Amino acid sequence: MTMQNLRNLDLNLLVVFEAVFTAGNISQAAKQLGVSQPTISNALTRLRETLDDKLFIRSGRGVAPTPKAARLIVPVRDALQIIQIGMAEDNRFDPAHSKRNFKISVAEPMELVVLPELINQLPQNSRVAFDYFSPLSRNVEEGLMTGAFELAIFLLPSKTPDLNVELLCPVDLVGIARKNHPRLARGEKLTEEAFVKEGHATLNLQPGKVTNAEKVSVLQSPLRRSVIRVSSIGAIARIVGTTDLFGMVPRLFAEHAKDSYGLEIFEPPIEMNKQKMFMIWHKRHDEDSGHIWLRKRVRMIVTAALKASDGSLDT
Repeated sequence: MTMQNLRNLDLNLLVVFEAVFTAGNISQAAKQLGVSQPTISNALTRLRETLDDKLFIRSGRGVAPTPKAARLIVPVRDALQIIQIGMAEDNRFDPAHSKRNFKISVAEPMELVVLPELINQLPQNSRVAFDYFSPLSRNVEEGLMTGAFELAIFLLPSKTPDLNVELLCPVDLVGIARKNHPRLARGEKLTEEAFVKEGHATLNLQPGKVTNAEKVSVLQSPLRRSVIRVSSIGAIARIVGTTDLFGMVPRLFAEHAKDSYGLEIFEPPIEMNKQKMFMIWHKRHDEDSGHIWLRKRVRMIVTAALKASDGSLDT
């Protein structure tokens, strides 16, 4: 690309490029930007002519990036982020008035803990919005490095110099059963032998088939008699709430899900290795006032959830 072409490049074309790359779909990108599909198509045509590359090709019901588009996405996102920060008034973020769309990836055990509170704590008529990405569909480190999302709440990532990692909370497991489960209703002490012989709903995440699955092995136990294996913690809660099966899920998830699924929580008679949940972000966001606000809110929400959980179980 010549310097002359660069001078003629419309910044809006890069915004369209980033939206299409993220959505993988023309109509979804148009919806995200609040424009028509022909507007997106025309912008891509102009950008293709400028960069002399197709950029995106049809793939199933959406589009897939060309190798050149894949190379461009990181510097384009970095440039757009720098411009966004620079244009913010005094670089200050105000959730009551600033317009911002945060892209976040949150581990399933933390979804019910963090996401509703992030929304509930926004000022009325706030223009702040969130795009959620499941860490089971995209590698966390890759998503943060490429800018596909700005913040992740997940287990400890591999060591990457460009990523900041902050401890949020422990991941300790509790047992769950439906309310009035016969084993618990009798008031008998549940022994380890009896517990593992009971039917369980367990997590079945295969590394290589589900992204980041190797990091959630704490939720899988070969000791228990598995009657059904599912791919999400939410599915465990739904099944346990309507059967006589037991399940094991992270404590904070159980506390937030028990009323919705009709669950009782109990301390399991077996020990499991504990893991920890972290907040992870790219260093490019360190001085971004909006990102600083987001990180602060997440810390406050998780801290409040931990305090509410203390002493909530009868042991």
